[in-house]
Parts: sequence; C-alpha cells; structure tokens
Amino acid sequence: MAFYMVRRAAVFAGGVLAVATAGSAHAALVDLTDYNAFVIGSYNGHNSDVQGRLAAGGAVSLVHYGVATGLDASANGTDSLIVGGSLTATDGQLHYGNAVIGGASSLTRFSTPNGTVTGGSPIDFAEQATLLGSLADSLGAMAANGTTTKEWGGIKLLGTDAGLNVFTVQASDLRGANDFVITAPEGSQVLVNVVGGSASLQNMGFSVKGAAASDVLLNFYQAGSLNLGGIGIQGSILAPDASVNFNNGQLNGLLIAANYNGGGQLHDTGYTGDLLTVPSGPVPEPATWAMLIAGFGLVGTALRRARRTGVAVIA
Repeated sequence: MAFYMVRRAAVFAGGVLAVATAGSAHAALVDLTDYNAFVIGSYNGHNSDVQGRLAAGGAVSLVHYGVATGLDASANGTDSLIVGGSLTATDGQLHYGNAVIGGASSLTRFSTPNGTVTGGSPIDFAEQATLLGSLADSLGAMAANGTTTKEWGGIKLLGTDAGLNVFTVQASDLRGANDFVITAPEGSQVLVNVVGGSASLQNMGFSVKGAAASDVLLNFYQAGSLNLGGIGIQGSILAPDASVNFNNGQLNGLLIAANYNGGGQLHDTGYTGDLLTVPSGPVPEPATWAMLIAGFGLVGTALRRARRTGVAVIA
C-alpha cells in the first residue's frame, strides 16, 4: 500500500509537471476558459440555463433547461455540449453548436436547431480529474498575502498586490455570513483558498471592488460538498472534488466541480486570469510558485487527498 501511495503521488506530480512544461507529450489540462461549466461527473440541471459551453464526464439530465443560451452563431460548428455518459433532456434547447454524447441519448422536446448530435467524447475526464485535483491543491498551498476580516456578520478580503492577491478563508466562517466583499487593485488577480471539507455560500451579498470579477477564482480545494443558493457570485469556482448543489441564484463565471445539481443560473462572463491556463511564455511568479509546490510537495498532498477520500495509508 505504501508503494501504491508513492506511485499515486508520482502520477499526480507528473500530471502537474506536464501542465507546466511546454511541449510535453504527457496529459495537459483542456482550456477551461472555453467553458461555462466543466464537471467531471454527473450534471443535473432544471428550470434554468447555462449560458456558455457545458462539459460533463458522467450522465447528464436536463429538464426545462437551456444550454449555450448566451452564445451566438459564431459557436455553430463547435461542440457546445459534451457529455461523457448518457444524456436525458426534456423540454429545452441547445441554442448554438453541436452536442457530442459518449453514451445513450434520450431527447424529448429538446431541440438542437443550430447543430448536430453525434456520438463519442473528445475529453478524457478521468485524466482531467487528476490534473484538476493537483492544480487545486497546488493553488491551495499558496501563502496568503491579503487580509481576511470578519465583522458585523460579514467577511471582508483586502488585497494590495498589483499582481496576485491570495486569501485564506475558513469554510466554517462562510456558514451564516451575510456578506462577502473582495477589494483588490484594478487589474490584479484574486485567489481565495477556502479551507474545509464542506462549504456553503448561501443567502449573502457578494461584491468585488477594484479587481474585475472575471479575475477572481474561489478555490474550494478541500471540499467534498459545496452548497450555493440565494446569492450572486462574482467570480469563478474551482471545486474538483465537490458535489455542488445550487438551488437558486447566479454564478457569474466558470464552474469546475465533481458533480452538479440544481437550478442556479450559470452566466458566461468568463475567467480571464491565468491560474487555470498553461502559459505559453515565461511563467509569472505566482504560477511558478504554485508549480514548484506541486512538484516538490505533492507526495504529502496526495496522501492528504487519499485520507480525505477514505483510502487506507500505510506509513
């Protein structure tokens, strides 16, 4: 078992190094910024829509649901709905682009007026799950350089770095909070690392001042569950191990999760930061630091993730 865990850690490290090394023949992350929602497992959406592209590795169930509602005719000819498993869709529409389905499909009053439905899947979701888990852990290990303050029932994050502002927030502090405010310099990026296996953002105000919401990434790197509701989130979510339940509200950004269920609206406002992409030139200092953490500290990270998922570890 000890050999297995060391080998697993080496696989994780190899995956992240593949992301960091230009021209590597190994696996690499897909361009996540192409998507509005990227889910490793199942996706259940109802009475709502996802404005951009949707990719899910497991079974997808859609009821009274729209996909790619915010795209236009320029998306035609591309894959706007990618499903690794089966697709069951009732009363809705894929507005622009094609659907690619790895399993069986059952479409009832669900139309694809501007595209086709074909078989197969262009994405190895199991491979992506490994890479996303490693990425989330490496970002989660980054030291905070901004301040987190709790007052009057709310949480305020204040950053002053012109490049990358990193914050650490306890998931337990988010429960019951009535307001969440991020303040950082205009043009800077924001990374919020949320610590805790179960997290929620519910029934609270959410605002970003200075920095653009499209440069904000909320990293729920330890979460196995994430509950959202009664909120308008300004930013993107990275939660590769979490089953996300989104009852109502809006996410203005990219959602990355293990599984998804709900009727929340996913708005395709995009993620413009560089924490989820592979740099083609020199790597900025924060990203370099994240990759170094991944390369040299990933054995311990893999062991921690194994404990979190119930895998036995023998020292």
